[in-house]
Amino acid sequence: MGEHCCGCNAEEGKTGTKEDCNHLINKDMRISEVLSKCPSAAEILMNEGVHCVGCHAAQWESLEDGLKSHGKSDEEIKQIIDKINKLVEEESNQKMFGNEESILITERALNELKNKVDDGKFLRVEVTMSGCSGFQFSLSITDQKDVNDELFQIECLKIIVGKEVLGFVSGTKLDFSPEKDAFKFIAPTPTGGCCGGC
Repeated sequence: MGEHCCGCNAEEGKTGTKEDCNHLINKDMRISEVLSKCPSAAEILMNEGVHCVGCHAAQWESLEDGLKSHGKSDEEIKQIIDKINKLVEEESNQKMFGNEESILITERALNELKNKVDDGKFLRVEVTMSGCSGFQFSLSITDQKDVNDELFQIECLKIIVGKEVLGFVSGTKLDFSPEKDAFKFIAPTPTGGCCGGC
């Protein structure tokens, strides 16, 4: 067996080249490319102490080089890439609701929201500036729709977003993490600049 570019072992009879590997993410990819293909990989990388996912080095540094510069061993790098590829697989199996012009909601998040938002109420998506890390998304339940709100309906869920922040929300995915019992927003591309820890 050979070793693939992502660090996994090739099947019998395979050469271990990129062409034989069915994983989306591999160690030779630039960090920015990884985040472009899987924006939620940023959470995994940040949990591993790699906080510079939005800094200039992400544009030219490979995933392997970035992880090694943060003290990760070859085995740890393989485990992190495995986590990211598992996440990619899970996300690709998630049924999505909504559209790229408004917001995308996973089936898991939609089911959870249906239990929380009563009939006649709205789910408000808000966006605020969050220092060097870009934007912070938040959710609230309200019975008031303002004049400047854009309304989207996904099944029975009525979602409102202020027109002034609609561009920041467009294409963002909303998911629910049962492990953390929390909703999470996944922006289509990483926002903001370099945070401390690079």
